[in-house]
Amino acid sequence: MKAACVPTYVLGKQKEKMKKLLLIIVILSNTGILFSQSRIQRVYEIRLTEDSIQKKLIQENIKNESGKIIIEKLYGIKPMGNKWERNGEVKYKYDKGKLVERFYSNPVKGDTIVTYYQYRGRKVIIRKKELITESKIKDGLVYGGGTPNGCVVPPEALDYYKVWLTRQKKKSIYKKGRKEKDKVTFDYRTNPNNVEYLYDLRGRLQLEKQISRHTKKPNWIRTYRYFEDRIEIKRKFFIEYWSKIPPSENEIHYLDKENRVVKIEMKNMKDKEDCIIEKEYNDKGEIQKEKLFTFDKELLRVYEYEY
Repeated sequence: MKAACVPTYVLGKQKEKMKKLLLIIVILSNTGILFSQSRIQRVYEIRLTEDSIQKKLIQENIKNESGKIIIEKLYGIKPMGNKWERNGEVKYKYDKGKLVERFYSNPVKGDTIVTYYQYRGRKVIIRKKELITESKIKDGLVYGGGTPNGCVVPPEALDYYKVWLTRQKKKSIYKKGRKEKDKVTFDYRTNPNNVEYLYDLRGRLQLEKQISRHTKKPNWIRTYRYFEDRIEIKRKFFIEYWSKIPPSENEIHYLDKENRVVKIEMKNMKDKEDCIIEKEYNDKGEIQKEKLFTFDKELLRVYEYEY
């Protein structure tokens, strides 16, 4: 039996389709949409009951070929020592290895926040914006005292639209790869400020000082002391928060022989929990397990990491 003869133009079309398919695969791979199992890091919360061990997925990190995170999927993770849970998704964009955009969205709460990073010599300019919903009365409808419709505006009488609002303007200045200063000219959560960073002769961070751009006086100062087996961190406040000056924060980071943090003690924290955090590592030096305790040794949470 003779083999079927395939016209040359058909073979040409098949080759073109194969080229397009390969091109699509390459594009997907480069953008991080197509990824291998080894590039996914998962975090689980381990819950112990009297008769079982429950394992709940609370975070997934998807990385590109360079090992940089391009997508974070958050399923109610509460980072060790933090007071609030994180939900939603964070997407990161890079240009020549540098972060240029961070896009956070949480459909449940309706949060959408984007942060842009611009690099100009020793400066990094940071702009944070939030997409919010505003409303206005529909054209032709009149509301208010003395009108037939009254003062209360029902939802169906409103037009809703989205607006991007600036939430932060910040400039970070670096020298020889180390951050020297942050200039926060606008932040909707706090007053404008500068943060100065000082280092010791070995290049280790020694002092952080936040200074009000209005009063030119310090809001707080954080100091670092280094020992062979630990790092002691203390932050002293000079202004009132919620009608009082907070007590000084104290942290101790305990180190193993590989200079890795294996235990953290935090006391009098203004924005975090007072707690003890223990860390375990695998043979590659990657974090494998974290445990959160009270100072009464009560175990609160256990996180496991899979790579």
